[in-house]
Amino acid sequence: MQRLDARRDCAAGRGWRWPTLVLVALVLSAAPGCGREPTAPEPPPQSLEEARRLVAEGDRLYGRWVQPESVGDDSLLQAAIRCHEAALRFLTEDEHPDDWARAHYLLAECHEGFREIEEAVAHAQLALCVYTEESHPKEWAHTEYLLGQCYFDGYHDIGRHKEAIPHYQAALRVFQEETHPYFWGETNYLLGRCYERSRNIEKALEHGEAAFQAFRKISDPSGPHSRSKGAQFLARCYLRKGNIEQTIEHYRADVLRYEAAGDEEGAQSCLLVVAEIRRQMW
Repeated sequence: MQRLDARRDCAAGRGWRWPTLVLVALVLSAAPGCGREPTAPEPPPQSLEEARRLVAEGDRLYGRWVQPESVGDDSLLQAAIRCHEAALRFLTEDEHPDDWARAHYLLAECHEGFREIEEAVAHAQLALCVYTEESHPKEWAHTEYLLGQCYFDGYHDIGRHKEAIPHYQAALRVFQEETHPYFWGETNYLLGRCYERSRNIEKALEHGEAAFQAFRKISDPSGPHSRSKGAQFLARCYLRKGNIEQTIEHYRADVLRYEAAGDEEGAQSCLLVVAEIRRQMW
């Protein structure tokens, strides 16, 4: 909580920066690295152009690491971290604020990929010293979303999911359904899961329904998977809430409504939830 409060002061420009940067430095220097073998650092860049090339290369390597064909190849993630760390030996917040913040954000992504959560949170907090909702709304929202991911996934075993909620809620101020449909759906889905873990089923269903409606409209290759996980989540919540037959009748009524409107995809999505409820019941 101390780092979160300090970051908010940073965004407001209140002159707190020295003690907080010391705190973040302590977190980063004490981080165990999850047992990773140390690797030789990249040579520091000598120009802004060279630093930007390193950041771009680190981002490219991370993009390769997340592809299905690269599962298990952590050398890509290690190389990406080396690129960003090298770039930060040249970039400074005062002289290159946007480049500096981007390098810290991308480092946070890499450390989150390794489940090095303390390091990921520290780098994301540093990025938020530059990224504010007013000056960099999209970057700010993505960084808040990443912090939500850190607390939701990274600390799963010790129950810090409640700390993810304000970060996801913040991201939704920018991720609107009309402008960012994928992230609107995904953030609502994860908020729903946070509330499910907190045993607040009404709030879980509220966000789960919002997510499912968004997933229904996604036409890219991630659409079917998103709709399936959304249906599974809703079914699980309805089963925990009870009153199953009434829920099934509600979805069947929606099927008729969508069919009458000629929306075959909407009807199929509702049938998917009904089928998932039936499956989980047995």
